[in-house]
Order: sequence, then C-alpha cells, then structure tokens
Amino acid sequence: MALPRYSFVQTALVGGKSVASFLRITLAAWWHSATTPARAACASTSTGVAMVEDCTCRRPQPLTAFPELQRLRVHDAWLANPAVGVQCMWDTIGWHGLRFRYFILSDDHLRTLAILLQEQELVYMRMHANYAFAAVDGTLWAGEIRDQPVRRVFANGGIDHKGRGIWSIAVVQRARRCELQITSGGLIPWTCDFRTFDDAMLSAEEWLTDFHHANATATEEPEEEPVETEWLM
Repeated sequence: MALPRYSFVQTALVGGKSVASFLRITLAAWWHSATTPARAACASTSTGVAMVEDCTCRRPQPLTAFPELQRLRVHDAWLANPAVGVQCMWDTIGWHGLRFRYFILSDDHLRTLAILLQEQELVYMRMHANYAFAAVDGTLWAGEIRDQPVRRVFANGGIDHKGRGIWSIAVVQRARRCELQITSGGLIPWTCDFRTFDDAMLSAEEWLTDFHHANATATEEPEEEPVETEWLM
C-alpha cells in the first residue's frame, strides 16, 4: 500500500514560513561546505556536567572510526558500503543528563543517513534526500532532546515469515510533526511525515492490516513498499 506524499515546497510556503525554512537549508549547506576542523568546546553546567558543544572534526571519517556505529553495519547493506563517510554534527548533554550524539552518514550518492544515539543506544535513524535536510533536522533534534527523550508513541514488530526477515513499525513524536517509520529486512526505515498523531496512527494501522493480511494469505504477489514522503519541518 502506498502511503500519502507531501510536498516540501508547499509545506514551507504554508503560514509564511518559506523564508525561515530555506534559510535553515542554506545555512546547513554552508555548514557542510566548511573545511576547517572545529575544536571541541566544553562548558560546565550548573550541575557540574560538561556539555560538548562541537565535534573535533567536521571532515567525513570512515565508519571504523566510530565503534558505536560500526556494529550496526551487519544489519544493513547500506552501512556496509566502504564509501560511507561519517561526521558527528554534535555531541551534547540533554534530557535527564544523558549524552546524545547526532551523526550524518553519506555515501557517493545524494542520500544521507542521520543517526541519533542516546549514550550508546540507537534511538533514531532516518534517510534524508540530501545532506542539507539531515543537517537541518540535526539542529531541530538538538533543541528537542533538551526537554524530552526521543518519543516512540507506538511501536510494533516481529518476524516476517513470508519475506523471511525482521519487520518493525513505529510512530515517533517530533516537536512539529509525527513520523511513521517502517523497516522490513533491514535497519534503515522508510519514513513518512504526518502533521498529527491521528493521521500517523491511521496509516500505521492500515499498513499493519495489509501486512498481516498478506502474510496470512501467503500470496505470491510482491508487497508494495511504502513510499517515502517529502520532509516536513
């Protein structure tokens, strides 16, 4: 079943937010083009906990430079590609004094993977259309994790006996939108954006109904994969 698509341009224009949105993207692209390594700056908070405000280098590094990410490569073929380069956009202390790190992974194509770690645990992952979107979303995440953890308001998963793999479905509550994330046989999810929780849950229930029906009937027809939507800020 194909999930609904949204126009990023149309979304940006609604409510007169186009200027701010495109400024964010422009600044993110400029950040990507910066070649001067940034020094790590730490500031002590009132509780005595150090906050890391920047990373030691913005140049792409191999996945092997980050053991906490390297262990994920066995779960998805995209991560196992030697051409994948990794940048740590930020490393900071957030909700309840936990350490959060935001990584941007790119290969020799335009698509860019964003990964958010809480301590050593993978709590969020999304494939973006390009580096600018991933960088802007990283800026949004830096603000969101100060006040709350990554909120999965719905999650389900199991074994796909028909496809002989693992599947999962989750709804992630963001500050300005809800994300429906679906995986099937891999680690990187298809992601669809919705303006409300109810819309996201409705699509999740529809996908689950079709998925379980297809497995119950065990037909030979291939399932239609969800279509990744444009990103809503």
